[in-house]
Amino acid sequence: THVGEYAFANCTSLAEVVGLEQVVSVDKYAFYGCKSMNSLTLTAMERVGDWAFAIENQTTGYTSVSMPAVQTIGAHAFLGNRASKLSLPATLVSIGDGAFASSKLLTEFTAAGDVFFVENGALYRKITDEKFELVAYPSGRSGAAENYVLTVKDGTVKVQSYAVAFLAEDVLQKAVLPYSVRSIGDGAFYQSGILDYTFESVVAPTLEFRY
Repeated sequence: THVGEYAFANCTSLAEVVGLEQVVSVDKYAFYGCKSMNSLTLTAMERVGDWAFAIENQTTGYTSVSMPAVQTIGAHAFLGNRASKLSLPATLVSIGDGAFASSKLLTEFTAAGDVFFVENGALYRKITDEKFELVAYPSGRSGAAENYVLTVKDGTVKVQSYAVAFLAEDVLQKAVLPYSVRSIGDGAFYQSGILDYTFESVVAPTLEFRY
């Protein structure tokens, strides 16, 4: 039911894990760099640790993820995945920084429940009925329909770290941040390709950083 940290890290030829659908939790880096896995069937999974299924700088990797019971997803947990769509269940209560970043084929999120929702392609977390956090933007979503502009939802008070980072080429060119934004997380727009930022606030938001 549990896989410890670094258990299969960098097992680049690992293609299948029999019984993975029975595992309830995985620790950090448990399957990091396992680029030969084609799909993740995480039927019983409730907790996914930081970097657990991340794939960096790879042109191969799993193309589908099923996690109908997940409750918490750690930072960078699915970074670099090659799925085109990710469905987030109503059980989910927490998503870490950059959990789905650098996923160049990802074009769509869907979300159930009361905590997370999708608007204009972007994934948000509801803090209150009128306050939100921008959690992630699909790295491969074509911006043509919105003229390559990300207009952040009014009432958004924070942009999560790496929320709009590592986008594929020509996904977005401009970001408009509403008056309500109070803070922007570390690396929120890192390598996003966005050239034009509009801040509608009177007071500049706090720019968070790590070192």
